[in-house]
Amino acid sequence: MDKDRNNYWHMRTPYDTSVVIRSYHEELSLGNLFQFYANTLVGANIAGALVHSMDVNPLRLLAKVTDMSLHQMSPEPSAKSLYAGISTVLLRGFLFNSLRVTLYDVFRRQFFYMDAINEEMISIPGALVSGSIAGCIAQALYHPLEHLHREAFSWTRAIKTIQSKSLWHAMPLSCTQACLLTLGDVAAYDLSKQVLRKQLQLPENLTLHLPAALFAGLAASLLSHPVEVMRLHLLQQPLNERGKRSVEYLLKFMQEEGSSKLFKGLLPACLRSSSWSVIFWLCVEQLREWEGQRGF
Repeated sequence: MDKDRNNYWHMRTPYDTSVVIRSYHEELSLGNLFQFYANTLVGANIAGALVHSMDVNPLRLLAKVTDMSLHQMSPEPSAKSLYAGISTVLLRGFLFNSLRVTLYDVFRRQFFYMDAINEEMISIPGALVSGSIAGCIAQALYHPLEHLHREAFSWTRAIKTIQSKSLWHAMPLSCTQACLLTLGDVAAYDLSKQVLRKQLQLPENLTLHLPAALFAGLAASLLSHPVEVMRLHLLQQPLNERGKRSVEYLLKFMQEEGSSKLFKGLLPACLRSSSWSVIFWLCVEQLREWEGQRGF
């Protein structure tokens, strides 16, 4: 027990009050969660609008790789066609990009721990599990609209030409691709920030956010691009055979074409993904700073 200056006795705390616990994350609350979702929505829409024109050429390259028909696209990209389907991109930001990042922020908190110097960290398995679950849930909700976006840039034409029951075809591959994508541009961003902050003592500013976002974009492309190519191959099957013979079709493709074809078009995909990731994360981090919150 300890005696204060008024000669009153007090129980001594069993904890070492000299230990400082450093946390880099905001406490989870309904208000913070909604605010974070709004920030990611703004960041995703800005990134999607700025990077959307880069989607045309990668899609054309993927079409050549997968022998897709290009009749939905203009023969040569024009200034108008570069921004065709921008409404779909904005809707994707609302239903997919913002949702998966917000869900990841919720799930990852179950895997926080204190390291040897009392800094709050996230384990690598925890980040991988959180990213996989968040990506799968978000893609399951967005999958029908994603299918419409791939089939045609015109919503009216897509709704007229695609049967509603076909919107759920290739669902397993779509969720797999979304899981890998989220592991890349969300979990990898979180982990790379953690490593850069600890190893290089970088402050919470552009010098930390930029390299982490670049790494996340590259990781997202390398992980998800091969699955995206396989998914587009699967979508070229007749509607009545996609569910019955999907595994057989993909195995046949791997045997005939080889694994190297899965990485064709990877360079433009990396450029697009890295650009999107940098714009998105810089916007999100800047919004959080303006609101007086800690970094992601």
